[in-house]
Amino acid sequence: MKKFIFVAGCARSGTGALAQLLSASDDIVMGMERFGHLESKGSFSLTPEHFEKERFFDVRDGDTFYGNFDEFHRHDRKIREKFDSCIYIGDKRPELYECYDEIFQIFRDAVVFFIYRNIREVASSYQGRVTERNNWPADKNFRAAVMEWNRSLFLTREAIRKGYNIKCVDYESVFLNHDRLNVIFSTLGLVLDADGWERANAVIARSEQLNKERVNLLSADEEDFVAENAKEFLVRDIEKSNILRL
Repeated sequence: MKKFIFVAGCARSGTGALAQLLSASDDIVMGMERFGHLESKGSFSLTPEHFEKERFFDVRDGDTFYGNFDEFHRHDRKIREKFDSCIYIGDKRPELYECYDEIFQIFRDAVVFFIYRNIREVASSYQGRVTERNNWPADKNFRAAVMEWNRSLFLTREAIRKGYNIKCVDYESVFLNHDRLNVIFSTLGLVLDADGWERANAVIARSEQLNKERVNLLSADEEDFVAENAKEFLVRDIEKSNILRL
């Protein structure tokens, strides 16, 4: 029987990159918001049956924001061939931190990876998306970033205190200082083969390139707002559950 795995984190914190990284393993099949419309607080209707083979590959109206499975999973060229033999299967959706209770009630033995990132990077990224006006609400700006970042950390801390199986990782330790990258897989009882490491390193390389190209889009006043309103103590609280920190 397959085990269930999910990826959550404040938007613009690297949830997609982490899901792709996990997909480097032949033992993990990760959806990319595969059932995004079924994973909302108050209307959580995801069940283990959604992860059965025929259903997982059959994108239906109401499942998510896209209709073509292969287009949104092209980073994992082996996703179909490894499905039958994989050990873990699951989905990535940033806002899943709103649904920890539902996840662990329905998927009792699941593991959730929660990724968090420096709030200034997150706020700058939010602001950049507002400027681009590319399927991003105008009010989801640096102020919204701070509120959502705070909430994601708070709800994760409280869920950890309930005893839920949540593995915390910080973006920098995964995609910038990745000397302990193997811990992500070893904590699942997995070991990457040579092909898996090649795919994982390709994800890392893409992330490193994006980081080099990234610029700070916050004004001085906006940076002051972020510094004054971000609840940094929440990071310190969940650092105790960070599997990558020594």
